[in-house]
Amino acid sequence: MSSLPIWELQKEYFEEPEKPRRNRAATLLKIIIMALLLFFTGEVVYYLFLSRSMLIEEVHVDAPEGFALTNTQIVSLSGFSGAESVFSVDTAVMEARIESYPSVLDAVVKEQFPNKLLIHVIPRTPVAVLLAGDRVKAFCVDQEGVLFRSPFPEEGLPILSGVKTADVKFGDRIHGSLTPMLNGLENLRTNRPVIYNLLSEIKIQRLADREYDGWLYFSHSRVKARTDLDFAVEQMEHIVLMIDLVEKQGIAPGVEELDFRSGNVVLKMREE
Repeated sequence: MSSLPIWELQKEYFEEPEKPRRNRAATLLKIIIMALLLFFTGEVVYYLFLSRSMLIEEVHVDAPEGFALTNTQIVSLSGFSGAESVFSVDTAVMEARIESYPSVLDAVVKEQFPNKLLIHVIPRTPVAVLLAGDRVKAFCVDQEGVLFRSPFPEEGLPILSGVKTADVKFGDRIHGSLTPMLNGLENLRTNRPVIYNLLSEIKIQRLADREYDGWLYFSHSRVKARTDLDFAVEQMEHIVLMIDLVEKQGIAPGVEELDFRSGNVVLKMREE
């Protein structure tokens, strides 16, 4: 009986044959090649057939009646060219382009299979009207302080005066320190529309760099109210109640203003 040296046994039982390794490598290479061929075949089929059959052929625009832009202008503003498919259209870029227009608060663009595009435009809501250029040019102002054209009638909106308006244009913003006041005005419009609709003018007086107070003028009384202009609902209810009381007492013709800034009501009488 012959015997093999120990190193020959190790070679015979522990070394992997070279041929199976090569077979596995060749099989893996074939799989990669097939995957690449399938991928490129899919790309060719898409660009030759599917992309053309799914070109966007219909664009539906949802915007309020009387909006500052027509539907055609909105589509043009979005950058839509007519060569986009539902796969290639970049809705985020289109939304950003539409929202760049001052009258637009938000825009939502969605693709709808197989060949439609939906554009929904949400306009800014005015809370006041800012008059500039010797009160000739009117800007609508929303709660963010953006100046814009509104699809809604400007009649009935309170006039915002006392604001620096030199060289202002649509799309500008009024000073950011006035934003809390505008937010309060929007809150009043939403939650107490009856009181909001009584406001005819808001005259702002600048006290310091970021501090203001002012006067409120009402459509139903000559008596004005001086306040810190935060438009808190409870305070506005109190102001209207006191003005109505002055009117009912018959002393309104002699009252110049009611001052609410200290927390107590101070009557300032008209000078003879």
